[in-house]
Amino acid sequence: MSPKVQVLLLIVGLIMFLAVHAEEEFGEIEESERSCAEAYKSCDSIPCCDNIACICKSDANQLQM
Repeated sequence: MSPKVQVLLLIVGLIMFLAVHAEEEFGEIEESERSCAEAYKSCDSIPCCDNIACICKSDANQLQM
C-alpha cells in the first residue's frame, strides 16, 4: 500500500474512534442532565443540577442550590 493510502486510512480510523468516544461522552452527559432538576424546577426525588437554584423539599422547605 502506498504511504498516502496508509495515512488516509489512519485518519479515517482516528476520526471514527473519536466519533464513537464523543457519542459515549454525550450519552453520559445527557444521562447526568436527566438525573438532576433544572433551574427553578421541582426536585423532590432528584438533586439540583450543578450551580443552579431549584426548588427542593427539605426540612425547612428552602430553595436549595
